[in-house]
Amino acid sequence: MKKITLLIFLIFTVFINISAQRDYDRDGSFNPDSLTEVTLTGSAIIDTSTLHSKYYLDEDSDGVADYRLNFGPYWYSPDSSEAVRPNDGDVITIFGGLNDFVDSIDVVVVYEINGEFWRDPYEPFWTNFTRHPRLGHRLANGLRGFAFGWMNDSLTTVELTGIALVDTTCIMNRFYLDEDGDGYPDYFLNFGPYWYEPESGTIRPSDGDPVSIKGGLIDRDSIDAVVVYELNGEAWRDSSSFGRHPGGRWFRHNMNGPARINNPFDDGDNFTVNQNWRRMGGMNNDSLFGQMLELYPQNIPNSQNQNAFCGFEIGLYDENGTNKMWKNGRTGGRMQFNSSVQYQFHYSETQTNMYNVDESSIAVKYWDEDSEDWQTVNDVVVDTENNTVSFESTTASSLIIMTSESITDVTEEGTLSLPENFSLKQNYPNPFNPETKIAFSLPSSSIVRLNVYNVLGEKVTVLLNEQLNAGYHEVNFNASNLASGVYLYELTAGSNTIVKKMNLMK
Repeated sequence: MKKITLLIFLIFTVFINISAQRDYDRDGSFNPDSLTEVTLTGSAIIDTSTLHSKYYLDEDSDGVADYRLNFGPYWYSPDSSEAVRPNDGDVITIFGGLNDFVDSIDVVVVYEINGEFWRDPYEPFWTNFTRHPRLGHRLANGLRGFAFGWMNDSLTTVELTGIALVDTTCIMNRFYLDEDGDGYPDYFLNFGPYWYEPESGTIRPSDGDPVSIKGGLIDRDSIDAVVVYELNGEAWRDSSSFGRHPGGRWFRHNMNGPARINNPFDDGDNFTVNQNWRRMGGMNNDSLFGQMLELYPQNIPNSQNQNAFCGFEIGLYDENGTNKMWKNGRTGGRMQFNSSVQYQFHYSETQTNMYNVDESSIAVKYWDEDSEDWQTVNDVVVDTENNTVSFESTTASSLIIMTSESITDVTEEGTLSLPENFSLKQNYPNPFNPETKIAFSLPSSSIVRLNVYNVLGEKVTVLLNEQLNAGYHEVNFNASNLASGVYLYELTAGSNTIVKKMNLMK
């Protein structure tokens, strides 16, 4: 009982919340990185026998469903188009992400219906500090960018109570507030990026949780958004850090000192412009507004096959509100300065674990619009103790990614060099289906127990319970008999215990 209580405590104080699946979205929390984009045409089949309708596509007109269509929770509707769910028998064209299920009907996560926008599974929703929704930013080479300059509304502080609604059908859970109890969202809750965790230890709510929210209201054209400052009376985000212009500030041609621009959700991400930055004869602007936003790597065009685990967009705006980093109507440009610009990027353990980052191979790349390719930045300093990457350059690039090699090799037991510490590595791959490898090291011979638990703290399997020699070990875990979800694996050797989480996605 004590061990189960400890596990539950760890779940709710350390790990990012994974919300429970409902019938209407039990296709799971899809990882769009693993989905194949497809365009399909056929007749819609609607199953109304359940509380919330289920949608299918009959592609070959034989009256039998060929695909299930995942439109998201029953209450979801796009904020950037007039698209609606189809009626039974409608002939429709779907563009989306195909999830090829084994021994079950394939599922298509809908991105567009009949050429109209439905949703963007990669959208970095935490960057939204503006009134107007932005259409067409999804993973296309014609990305116009997510930076918005200083054209944001002032955030009005509000206090709200209601029920949390969680959309788990995209790679990053999206949170809403049902204030009036009708089962539909009244506000979008901006908790920040998936990797953000407050110092207070407060965790994101689960679907159906009663919550009280204090935050900054953004009066949007569609559903209003609230940037969360407090959750259930506990601190979530220091509102003073946003400043007047979230993620940006002005710098002038005659300034007397440096100007630093921060990522609004991580002060560890910043770039500093120094005085005398203006190139005489090559730059006509007396003042520029600089902005820095962190994106999900798949938001960055042309970033596929780069092993990117972090992505950033930098915007530089003139007095008329024009982003000078655009080239040919899209982001991807660069700007030359007269003095060096200092850059620093911060990465979290959540990101390194998610992408199995080998920190010894971290590199920084920028998009070169002339060669239409990624170029590696030279003289980069990687601080693995503080998880920062820094460099300086006289060029500002609008698209920057951090890349690395993946950790795939595990030293076999019996190597000449024995480990100095007891350690447990993140399972690989993660997420996985249905097999994954768990590696660990023992500095001395010991009885080792490796158990797997579900999120309720119930033991689901014992992978190891035996005496092992000092060295490096690896265990294969086959979860073919388990349901999709988050599981914990606990390694115990003598008085040492380490617990980590892993994500099974079928």
